[in-house]
Amino acid sequence: MNASLTRFARGVISAAVEESTLTITIVNPAKRGALEPESYKAIGDLIRAAGNDAAIRAVIITGDDTAFSSGMDIDSFSDPGAPVEMGVVETMDEIAYMATAITRSPVPVIAAVEGACAGIGASVAFLADIIVAGEKAFFTIPFTAIGLIPDGGAAATLAASIGRHRAMAMTLLHTRIPAEDARAFGLVAETAPVALKRAREIALGFHSSPREALGRAKAAVNRASLSALPDALACEAQIQTRLLGTAEHKEGVSAFRERRTARFPD
Repeated sequence: MNASLTRFARGVISAAVEESTLTITIVNPAKRGALEPESYKAIGDLIRAAGNDAAIRAVIITGDDTAFSSGMDIDSFSDPGAPVEMGVVETMDEIAYMATAITRSPVPVIAAVEGACAGIGASVAFLADIIVAGEKAFFTIPFTAIGLIPDGGAAATLAASIGRHRAMAMTLLHTRIPAEDARAFGLVAETAPVALKRAREIALGFHSSPREALGRAKAAVNRASLSALPDALACEAQIQTRLLGTAEHKEGVSAFRERRTARFPD
């Protein structure tokens, strides 16, 4: 087994192998699992390593009991004197790297979601092959509230899972989708009292199929349903970089921090 998978910690991302499953955990309880710029490369590196390790049969991505992830840590790009491009282009590239690693991995990737699954955190879950949600989990992608578009491939993955109109409602209206509704929509494969426990059961169940067959079956489904993902990621990188420098984004972030209604120009 790849030694780098047995003891891993980088920023808010940690990982451990139990039996034949790699579990990647978002560890940032003070900010409800908020992700940092280096988180995406860490997740991508781990999943690529798992795919190259014949002993690994599945990957689980999870958070804690209160949140899978509340999204991007907005303090990550809080230096008002720095050029907007500084760090943003690299981060968007690393988000694309993570998305490609998850969707092209030869092993199944399961998201075990408890509590809030929001913003880029939701995008990470949507990239997974199977989502298991705890009974109190919910999903929301309120990017436009801070003057941005969904990233992490969310437009492509969400539309592929639940259809154009439901995806549009979540994107434009910031609709909060509880676990049971997400299951009814086809976004969540299962709900469970404890999402991580059920995800581990599913992961162990993959031993009933050959590893190569699972990987090729996953690739076939993604070829049929996510052909637009590469273009979506490239488009996000261009648009998000521009939007991050707008006055509307700055106002949206200020309103979020101050817990008030944003005042956008008419």
